[in-house]
Parts: sequence; structure tokens; C-alpha cells
Amino acid sequence: MDLTRLARGEMIASAAVPVLFVVLYIPWFSVGALSVDAWGTGGTLGLVLIVAMGATAILFLLRVTGTFFDFPFEWVVTGTGAAAFLMVLYRLIEPPDLFGGGLADVEVARRAGAYMGLVCTGAIAAGGFWSTREEGRAIF
Repeated sequence: MDLTRLARGEMIASAAVPVLFVVLYIPWFSVGALSVDAWGTGGTLGLVLIVAMGATAILFLLRVTGTFFDFPFEWVVTGTGAAAFLMVLYRLIEPPDLFGGGLADVEVARRAGAYMGLVCTGAIAAGGFWSTREEGRAIF
């Protein structure tokens, strides 16, 4: 396992993965005493975050073991990171309805977990994209 094989972008994306894993379980949104983490926001947000973390972990393992092949896996990391970033951004703009439509006038507070999730997913997407530029690979 040789960490010197990692490009800067891969280091950035890989560093965001353990932070995002912890952020999955801290509060993202709250109403009074009720708070939810990434898993409680509804929909597939948690699953998309796990896929982005998994793709980044696979890229990390490929690089440190010295396994290279013609498929540009950096683009998979960039795409999954961008999809996760957009989903978190959407959730920040449009918070989940924690009461199932029962109380329309209740304001849902955004907590630190949601903002940290946005930063981590942005780091995964940017790190994946930066590593494609360092490799000198074409987009297609």
C-alpha cells in the first residue's frame, strides 16, 4: 500500500469520505426537539451518499494498490459526488416535511450536518474532477 501514488484530487476526495460517514449520523434537520439525520430525511439521500463514498473508496484502493486500467474511474467518483452534492443542496433548499404534511406552517431548521454534508460531497466531486485533470485524461 503506497499512499504516494495518490494524486491531490484523490487525496481530497478520500479525506472527505470518513468525515461524511460521521456526518451521516449527526442531525441534519430539526423541528423543536425532533431532529433527523441523513437517513431520516426521506427518499434516497442516504443511499446516494453511500454510493459516492463507496466509489471514492474503490478509487482510493485502486490507486494505493497500483491497479490501473483504461476505464477512467475518476469520472465515476466525480459523477456520484456531483449527484450527492446536488441532492444535499436540494435538501438544504427544500427541507423534508418531518410531519408528513400534517403541519404546513412549521419551519424546519437546518442543522450543521446538512451543511457539512454539502461540503463533503462537494469535496468528493471536486477531488474526483481534479484527479481527472491531473491524469491528463480526456472526458470521453
